[in-house]
Amino acid sequence: MFKYFDLSNHRIGDKIAACGQLSFYKQKENLDLIILDPTFHSYFPCRFFFSDLYDQYIIENEDTKQIKKLELELSNNYETFSFHNLCISTPSLKLDYGYVPKMYLPNYLKKYQNTLGLTDGRKLIDFKVKVGLHCLTDAPYNVGRNHNPEQWQMLTDMLSGYIMNNNLDDDVIILEIPNKKSNLPVQNCMAIVEMCDIYVGGDTGFTHAFAGFHNDNPLIAIYGTNKHDVDAFRWEKEKYGYSSDWCSDPLSFNMVKYEMDNHQFNIEEVYNKIIEYINQRLNG
Repeated sequence: MFKYFDLSNHRIGDKIAACGQLSFYKQKENLDLIILDPTFHSYFPCRFFFSDLYDQYIIENEDTKQIKKLELELSNNYETFSFHNLCISTPSLKLDYGYVPKMYLPNYLKKYQNTLGLTDGRKLIDFKVKVGLHCLTDAPYNVGRNHNPEQWQMLTDMLSGYIMNNNLDDDVIILEIPNKKSNLPVQNCMAIVEMCDIYVGGDTGFTHAFAGFHNDNPLIAIYGTNKHDVDAFRWEKEKYGYSSDWCSDPLSFNMVKYEMDNHQFNIEEVYNKIIEYINQRLNG
């Protein structure tokens, strides 16, 4: 049986959730899948990060007219694959089946990782504990997800002070993940995300990517409120019988979540949790 899905209008986090679902249903139902998305290669190449799925089931074409024609042919001849709402159905896979999406870093980005280093010649990848910090300031909608840059700078300074005062400079490093306004391509940012042993981020694609790369690594999610979305999509949960409410939490087995109030979070609480994770990694 063939089913197809078009991911061209989805953002990074949505693509990861959708790819995870496609992988799951491919295994569970033995489907022949056709994934139609001309943006995979040019913007966020999910075909690389989910290579076990896309090597066989992706169709890429930059010709919009041809894509629309192909979509029409597919919808007339095959059953369309609908995820309904990704932020309801994907968390249900974790609750009902213990399934989380698994991502892989392609070889060309592993080579890129090995080029990253400090001015003294040390390579980032060689540090024992790499703590990733991603300050979200450019959320395209629901701007309540945005972080306060001054708080994040304070958190960075506190962590840097701890590293220096405890003579951990050779073992622990803070990696600040660039945002979309930087000149670094998104796949290169993803390579930095994949290097991290501990990750602190917000309600955005890079956080979901870290969970995909490292399902069991410590992840600290600092989120704004999503009450509006939970209320707005409750009908869909009931209609399709999903086991979770609308939820954009990363699918991780080792996540701690803190909610912000007017873009503010408890710095001391987050700082102490990061230090706890650092010491666990150093002593483990």
